[in-house]
Amino acid sequence: MADLFPFSSPCRVEFHDGLEDLRPIFEEFRAQLQRELGAPFEFSALSTADVPVWTLRLGAPIPRLIMNRARRTLCAEAPDRDGVLETLSLLRDLHSYPDGVIEVRDCRDSEECFERVFSALGTTWPGFEIKPIDWASLSARFRPRVLSADDPVPVVQEWLAHLGDAHTGLKPSPPWGRLPYRARVVGPDLVLEEVPEDTAGYRAGARAGDVLVGLDLESLTRRVSASAHSKSRVAGLRALQGPPRQETRLSTRRGVQWTEAYSLHPWPCPIEVCAGRAGTPILRIRAWHTDYEEALDQAMEDLSDAPRIIVDLRGNGGGNFMMATRFRGRFLERDQQVGTIRSTLPGGGLGPVHPLEGRAAARDRQWRKPARFWIDEETYSASEDCLLGLAGRPNITICGRTSGGGSGRMRTLRFVPGWRLTISTCLTFTQDGHCIESQGIPVDTTRLDED
Repeated sequence: MADLFPFSSPCRVEFHDGLEDLRPIFEEFRAQLQRELGAPFEFSALSTADVPVWTLRLGAPIPRLIMNRARRTLCAEAPDRDGVLETLSLLRDLHSYPDGVIEVRDCRDSEECFERVFSALGTTWPGFEIKPIDWASLSARFRPRVLSADDPVPVVQEWLAHLGDAHTGLKPSPPWGRLPYRARVVGPDLVLEEVPEDTAGYRAGARAGDVLVGLDLESLTRRVSASAHSKSRVAGLRALQGPPRQETRLSTRRGVQWTEAYSLHPWPCPIEVCAGRAGTPILRIRAWHTDYEEALDQAMEDLSDAPRIIVDLRGNGGGNFMMATRFRGRFLERDQQVGTIRSTLPGGGLGPVHPLEGRAAARDRQWRKPARFWIDEETYSASEDCLLGLAGRPNITICGRTSGGGSGRMRTLRFVPGWRLTISTCLTFTQDGHCIESQGIPVDTTRLDED
C-alpha cells in the first residue's frame, strides 16, 4: 500500500482535555504538518460537520495514532501532553500504513533497532540531497555490528556520525545536563576554552587553556555527529555532559582536581549583560529556554537607551524555536521573508521550496540601532533561526566564526529505553540561497571588535 496520506481534503483539528495550548505549535509548524497529513487543516470547536477530523486527546496508556480512512478520522492519544506531541513524529508513516494503530514505543531487539534507523533515515533525512552518501552501503557496513552488539547505542551513534549532522543521532532521554565550561577536542586532548569565575573549576584553579585528562576522547569523537567545521567543539560539549545531578571528577594535566555535578541549567545567569572593553553592553544568551524569556525581555528593556549592543550567541546550541524567532523579530521593522525551506516528504525526497516568514516585534520592542551578533561553531539550531534574515541589514553585523550548520526541525522517535533517535527533516536557506545545513551562517568579519 503506498501514498495513502491520512486525508485528501481539508480536515478539522480538535483539541480535547485541555490540550488547546498546543495550538500555537500547530500554527508555527502548519506547513510541515499539512505536508504529512496530505491536506490543510483548520481549528474549530467540537461539531458534527461532515469533514475529516484529527482529534488529540489524553487518556491512552501509551502514545499512539489511530487511523480510520473510511470514517475519515485520525486520533492522536496519549497519557500526557508530551506523549501527544510524540505522536506527531509518526504522522509521516501513515502515508503507506493501513488503517489501525501505530504505537510510540521502543525497539524490541537489535534487528528492530537497525531497521528503525535504516528506514527512518532513508525517508526522512534531507542531507542526501547535498552530500554524496551511499546510505545503503554505509548501513550494510554497520548492520552486523548493530545486530551483535550488547548495547546498540554506541554503534548506532558511530554509524550516524558519518552523516555529519548534529541534529541526527541518538540523544539521551531525559536530556543530559552539562558542566558550565566550554572546551574543544584538539588531537588527543580536551582543552578548556572558557572557565567562568563563578564555577567550582575556577575556584579549584582551572583556567582557560588547561587540558582535561582521563577521558576516552577517541571513542567519543567517533560517535559525535556534527558538521566538519564544528566537530571538535561539539565533541568538547559532549565530553562535558552527563545525567543531571550526577557528580563527576575532573582533573587537569597541571594537577588541578575538583568534583562537580552535571546540570540542565549550569549557569547562574543564563541571560547576562556586561560591559565590553569599549563600553558597549554585551547581552549574552546561553540558551533559548522559555524560563529565561522574562529575563531576556527585561535585559532588552534595560538596554533600550544604549546607542549600540552586542548579542553574544557563542556556545548557544539552540532550544525553543519560537522564543528565538520572537527575539529575531526585535530586529525586523516589518513582517518579511527571511529565507526559504525545503522539507522531506513522507516516503522520501525533498518537497518544494517554501518561504520562511519572519514576524516583526511590536514597534515599541524593536531595536533599530547598531547591533553586533557574535557567533561560533557551537551556535546551532534555534540560534541560527534567530539569525536568519538579519545578515545584510544596515544596522546588523555578524562577527566571529561560522555557525555550526544545523537549523533542525527534528523528527524524534523512540529507540531503546533512555535514548531517542532524532532526524533532521529540512534544509534551510538564506535569502540569497546559502544552505545553512552543514555550512552554517557566514560571518561579516572574524573580528570581535566592540565598536
